[in-house]
Amino acid sequence: MRRGVGWFACAGLLLGGVALLALYGVGVATASDRVEAGSEYGSVAAFGLVGVLAGGALAVLLGRANARRPLRFPPIWLGAIIFACAVGLGFVVHLYEWVVFAAPALVVAALLGLGIVIGRFVTRGLPGRRADARVVLISLLWGMTGAVALTLMLQMAAGLSLLAGVVGGVALADPELLEGAGLRDLLDEIADDPSGGGLESLINTPTVAFGLMAMIAVIAPLTEELTKAFGATLVVRGHAFTLYNAFLGGAMGGLGFALVENVGYVMADPVTWPQLMLLRAPVSIIHVAAAALVAVGWYLQRTRGGLALLWFYLAAVIVHGGWNALFGALLLVSSGALDGEDPSVAASLLSLVLVGAMGAVLLGSFSWVLMNARRLAAAVPPGRVGVGAEHGALALAGTP
Repeated sequence: MRRGVGWFACAGLLLGGVALLALYGVGVATASDRVEAGSEYGSVAAFGLVGVLAGGALAVLLGRANARRPLRFPPIWLGAIIFACAVGLGFVVHLYEWVVFAAPALVVAALLGLGIVIGRFVTRGLPGRRADARVVLISLLWGMTGAVALTLMLQMAAGLSLLAGVVGGVALADPELLEGAGLRDLLDEIADDPSGGGLESLINTPTVAFGLMAMIAVIAPLTEELTKAFGATLVVRGHAFTLYNAFLGGAMGGLGFALVENVGYVMADPVTWPQLMLLRAPVSIIHVAAAALVAVGWYLQRTRGGLALLWFYLAAVIVHGGWNALFGALLLVSSGALDGEDPSVAASLLSLVLVGAMGAVLLGSFSWVLMNARRLAAAVPPGRVGVGAEHGALALAGTP
């Protein structure tokens, strides 16, 4: 039954990926301006490639004679070279118009290299650096597919509710914005000139600013941390039920989610995607750390009872929400630069403080993952690992 469901999911991923690639090809081939069409449909091609890769990985897992055979990630240097070459080519080919046609493949290649680096980093402490293949692949695929789909549904529902609240808030707190054609004129102004002062004016409207911050700093982490680690709870059972595998499954779920999210962000502009990729790549560790926190909390809940899952889930939401809140605040502080004005000294100093705080969150997340990748793996004895064998490592699974 499970294998049947797995092959069905595999076929869906492969067919969906091929369909998106075909849609990209048809859209570009039939367009009057192929370069512009390639830019508009670039994300379709990138997601199509992701679907094909995810389906291929699932097919490999289902077709393995021994699904429990350990998996070893390629070395970090190889992943770094793949990432650097893909991004480097992105910088070079953007000098030519056909960059939009190469962008989807280069983006996926760069993310593949990033996945290798993080995967090897997480498993580096294991004996022989070999991890449970089912834990790695199923959790990774869940993060790339199920977690993304479920998160989007939850966020759409929450977003609609928030939109209704924002409209009501605007009516109470900023009634002049709704008077006559004021809001319509403002939206028309933004559509005609996004770099003008209209966007800044809308963003700085108290209720709109509050709604945006609530969406990225509260709703996003609450929904994403609810879904990313779910794959680990499905596969970390029986022989694989160990603290390290819970940590590993959560980390892989977060990595899969981060890779697909990065596709959406960097393909927003297929011409300048290399710069966006360099900015987004380090942020992947936030997703890895937060999802691993939730999975570790689930394991401790199962083995020790209490409210471990709740506390670790809240810790993950705080880490993720803190990063998003700092980033959102940085956008709000720097929004004055959208109209070409020089930022004030206070705004510049505050921006530096926010950037420093974001760096601290990144460093804390990286340190937590590094500590547990080494010490929890060191507690894994050869052969079958029992639950009691890792009790001495439980104290290491603290928050960043």
